[in-house]
Amino acid sequence: MPRAVTVETARDRPVALTDKQGARVEISAIEEEWLIDDEWWRDHLQRHYFRVRLPHGPTRTVFLDGESGNWFEQSY
Repeated sequence: MPRAVTVETARDRPVALTDKQGARVEISAIEEEWLIDDEWWRDHLQRHYFRVRLPHGPTRTVFLDGESGNWFEQSY
């Protein structure tokens, strides 16, 4: 289940996020980016995903929900 996350952007790309403790964490790199624009015939799903690398190696997947304009972290 996606959880809401605060993401700081520059030129429509994530540059930092707020971790679970409320600390700002800079994004070291964007490893992958993809768009989902699906199910237009019912509840429209439009998301812009980014797989980002954080300092010291961990990766996270975050997305911008195109309908609400809110950012979420997707756990797998």
